[in-house]
Amino acid sequence: NDVIKDTYKGNINFRLGGELKYHTFMFRLGGAYYGSPYAEEELKANRILATGGVGYRDKGIFIDLSYAHAFNRDVQFAYRLNDKPNTFAEQTGSR
Repeated sequence: NDVIKDTYKGNINFRLGGELKYHTFMFRLGGAYYGSPYAEEELKANRILATGGVGYRDKGIFIDLSYAHAFNRDVQFAYRLNDKPNTFAEQTGSR
């Protein structure tokens, strides 16, 4: 438990979205920010999510189309040492 408390910290996750309805059509936009869980400042990690969508609803027919894109930033350790400084690789990507 002490190792987990030393490695990780609390963070702020923020999400915001909205929908605009125009007669039978709907338009949606949203986004999210997930902060770094690591206690060390040099370990920079976060996730940003951007979303959007359109929809149609009329006379019992529902059609929805949505898209989400995630931008990731994280760190990877080959292994961790308790008595020496650790080396890590920064990893970025999107999907």
